[in-house]
Amino acid sequence: MSRTRRSAEELIQEHEAKIAKLRTQAAMKDAKDSPGVSTLVDAITNIDRELLKISKGFGSGPQSFENRIKSHTLWVAEIEAEEAYANDLASALKAQKDELRVAMEVLLRDITSDVVITPEEAEIMAEKAIDDANEDFHAESTDALYNEWQSAKETRREFSVTKKLSKKQQLSVSLEE
Repeated sequence: MSRTRRSAEELIQEHEAKIAKLRTQAAMKDAKDSPGVSTLVDAITNIDRELLKISKGFGSGPQSFENRIKSHTLWVAEIEAEEAYANDLASALKAQKDELRVAMEVLLRDITSDVVITPEEAEIMAEKAIDDANEDFHAESTDALYNEWQSAKETRREFSVTKKLSKKQQLSVSLEE
């Protein structure tokens, strides 16, 4: 591979550009002592610091805007799934409670009436009512909502772990799945 030699003119232009840059830097150094320029340099430095602070949010790290939004979106999804499960569970528990109250009223009515019921029979009737109520209680919708909630929780936890990994580690984790 052959090297192309630069001409004398190209070398002179390169050195003149370096000299101009050095002159500008020296002038800035001298000008910083001037009160007016010093104030402007400080203002520019402060703006640079602020720009550096806010630019971190535009990156791809764990505290980037994108990752924080995704994390909170997953958290909200988890909370909504938990709320749906809790609503369904509360409805099922209330229905179970109502069913047990009806069974209790029937049993009390039988006990207080002329029907002869032994304590053992009353216990058997109560246990049957509880078994029936428990059987009705385990609704598939409640189980499905519980599974959705657990899935949302796991998704958020996985994201929380992977967002702290480097891009290379994140890629290897996604390839394993």
